[in-house]
Amino acid sequence: EGHIIMLGEYHGSARISEFTAALLPMLHANGFSYFAAEVGPHSARVLQECYRQNSGAGQGLFHLHNRYGFWEEDGYFNPPIPFFEYKEDVLFLDKAMSMGWQLFGIDQEYYYSGVMLLDRMYEALAENEQYNLQEPYRALRDRMSSLYEDDIAGNTKFSLEILDSEDLRNFCNEVADYGDNAQIAADFYRSMDIYALYARRRWYENNATRIAYQKQLLSRQLTSSGYRFDKDKLLVKMGGIHTSKGFSRLALYEVGSMLQGLADYHGVKC
Repeated sequence: EGHIIMLGEYHGSARISEFTAALLPMLHANGFSYFAAEVGPHSARVLQECYRQNSGAGQGLFHLHNRYGFWEEDGYFNPPIPFFEYKEDVLFLDKAMSMGWQLFGIDQEYYYSGVMLLDRMYEALAENEQYNLQEPYRALRDRMSSLYEDDIAGNTKFSLEILDSEDLRNFCNEVADYGDNAQIAADFYRSMDIYALYARRRWYENNATRIAYQKQLLSRQLTSSGYRFDKDKLLVKMGGIHTSKGFSRLALYEVGSMLQGLADYHGVKC
């Protein structure tokens, strides 16, 4: 009877991804066709493209992580898109995509997504514009990669440095009229603003701003997709704190509270 199901997870668990994959056919048979994940909206589009362009997301994600991920000396891997690094994650993503589900990204773009999103903006340009902007694009790409490496080494904070980059702002202004570039740039800057609060140790403001942004992104995607609460059904897979109802341990009302309120308003179960 429920129209909204929230799966509050602890991150990095292969078993939860396997459980999600096992749930999907049953949910699909009961009318579910929307899936919200803890990734950025543009990252969600990349995930869907990985599936569509490769007859399954595995190969596309493998190349994506190899191209855009950053390794630390202790072997820790920082992906461009979080929570989709393992084969179990690919399993449930493939299953959802094969059934024609629509994926919502309802979080900030990830800290290490910068080079990936820069490439996405550049690739949206017409061929002559790519030629005209080739040199500043390459210089900016190298600069972003270097900043990530310096951040990992503990020498700087990527979010603070990139927000001060006039070269990036000039590039974003130059490419804004092509494709979704204006929105990509706006969402990237919004995400870095949130990360910058963390870098400045403004902990509560960081969490409050991020959660408010999650709610705004959820509202944006529900509206743009034409989602109908009386007809459509939504699965949400996020960290358990974000799916909590009522006051969370961060002293905030999370996405779970928002969805419960929307469900109550529309007379459906959550």
